[in-house]
Amino acid sequence: MSETWRKALQESVWALGRAADEFRHALSLAQSAYWGVQLDRIRPVDGQVKVAHSGYVSDDRPHDQAMFRITGLYETLTWDLQEEYERAALVYANGATWAARRVIAGETPAAVAMTSEDGKWHVDYREPITQHLTRWNRHAEYERAEKLLIARENDAALAADLAGQEHLAEHEASEMHDAMQAADGLGDAAFAFGRLAEHALMFTLNVLRPS
Repeated sequence: MSETWRKALQESVWALGRAADEFRHALSLAQSAYWGVQLDRIRPVDGQVKVAHSGYVSDDRPHDQAMFRITGLYETLTWDLQEEYERAALVYANGATWAARRVIAGETPAAVAMTSEDGKWHVDYREPITQHLTRWNRHAEYERAEKLLIARENDAALAADLAGQEHLAEHEASEMHDAMQAADGLGDAAFAFGRLAEHALMFTLNVLRPS
């Protein structure tokens, strides 16, 4: 029985990581597809058609129409996958630290616990566990990754706050632009930290609380 919950907990965290990785891969494919249909990369096709509208006739270029439409679809998909990737990576990161903290506390959870809001999963609080990892040879790497993730989360929060303001001063607009650029790395920072947190869970299971 003691091994059953351990294996189940590891599989739970592993599944969160693989889910985030699938979104990461899908986002990469969508970004490549989006850049591949930019008009400066596509050879133009000059043929036109005459389209009858109510009261007038227009000369339209079918290929241009298609490329504009495709570009818009890929752009929307990219933004949607970016959001999904960030959310999944944060759930992975927070879920892995939650699991490690439960093990350190002497509990025996068989799965990561989380909440759902509008069909979206959340592990709302990232458990502080660095003080328990000082014997781990990747402790310093874990701390650096955690600090980077916190910085990217702060960038995202600042960008969202400034974007929600009706009027921005010139320096605020520049600050929002910088924060948005930095926040683009939120998903990757969360995913990288999640991987380390998953290794930290293994350390807690194998060293701090061996079977």
